[in-house]
Amino acid sequence: MDTFNYMRAFRRIVELGSLAKAAEDLDVSSAGLSKQLRALEAHLGAVLIQRTTRKMSLTDTGAAYYAECCRLLDAVSYTHLRAHETRGN
Repeated sequence: MDTFNYMRAFRRIVELGSLAKAAEDLDVSSAGLSKQLRALEAHLGAVLIQRTTRKMSLTDTGAAYYAECCRLLDAVSYTHLRAHETRGN
């Protein structure tokens, strides 16, 4: 399981509020993204997003996981940016 990419995908699902919109944004199929979300939930042993045919909503666990995903992914992005800025010095 590629945890880092699954975290990124989860973040986009939450931010865009839709599996279909996130799939389009990430250039993957909706079915493939749904499968990633199910795999992530199975790996964590927790439901992150309650889904029906009409709407989705974060569970309490999903909200906490989302906050941590954002923190970690932003830290990684910042680290890459800083490394890029300081290379060659």
